[in-house]
Amino acid sequence: MTRLRFAFKTSPNGDVEVAQAEDLSLFIGVLNDCIGSRTPRGAPSGLSTYWLDAALDEFRRALSEPHRPATFSGNMSYLELVDGLVEARYDYDPPDSDIVERLPLQELVDLLDAWRAEVIRLDPTAPTRRPSPRVAVALGPPTNESGARE
Repeated sequence: MTRLRFAFKTSPNGDVEVAQAEDLSLFIGVLNDCIGSRTPRGAPSGLSTYWLDAALDEFRRALSEPHRPATFSGNMSYLELVDGLVEARYDYDPPDSDIVERLPLQELVDLLDAWRAEVIRLDPTAPTRRPSPRVAVALGPPTNESGARE
């Protein structure tokens, strides 16, 4: 199988997006919906590798654990590993829809690595843009200092 040649472009709002000449428009749209270089809520504005790092973590683990499920979703679409191929699909289509495009898992990981490198090339501080840690909220009945229920 020949390697796909992906390119990256900067959108009018400043995000780094995937662009590519071959006929994989669905896959490109799903990548830009699910992942992207935008900052997560609560992080300082600017380019970020947050979503790229999360997607890389999800799909890299699947490389070393072949039977491990891997899914990454966006606003209206998702990527899902099925039999060694990552499928790009819309949320509103049934799971057996023929509106799907596929890439080999390793090719997707290589693309995500290249995308991350491009974001960092444009903004070396991008990996530092993360949301603040969430504050833990205890659920359940109130307890006293020793942990006993009040």
